[in-house]
Amino acid sequence: MGKLYWHDGRAYTEHQSSARGKKRYGYYVSPVTPDEKAQGVPPFTISTDELHQSVTHHLRHHFREPESLLPNLIALAGSGPFAGQSANAQGPQAVGPGLGAADQLLDRSLPVALD
Repeated sequence: MGKLYWHDGRAYTEHQSSARGKKRYGYYVSPVTPDEKAQGVPPFTISTDELHQSVTHHLRHHFREPESLLPNLIALAGSGPFAGQSANAQGPQAVGPGLGAADQLLDRSLPVALD
């Protein structure tokens, strides 16, 4: 998994709750500065499930409609480990099927309803 950062660059920390019955719940907790702590400002928390669902929904939307991603993906393919290969010439035909396969994989492993 990637890292989650607060608006000023401080990293969130992932925590799990104590067992509640047979379930445990995960949360990302924002860092609190010394000033915030002195003022009694509590850390911001977001459930890991809520955040993961939101990110998965966003990714799947782009995988199904990749037009906004294609220019950047093609540019990266031309300057990274795939430089010199035919991805630039193929354009959407080279990228679209891969994104479709990624969407199908996410659908099987992390089903999220798309609006």
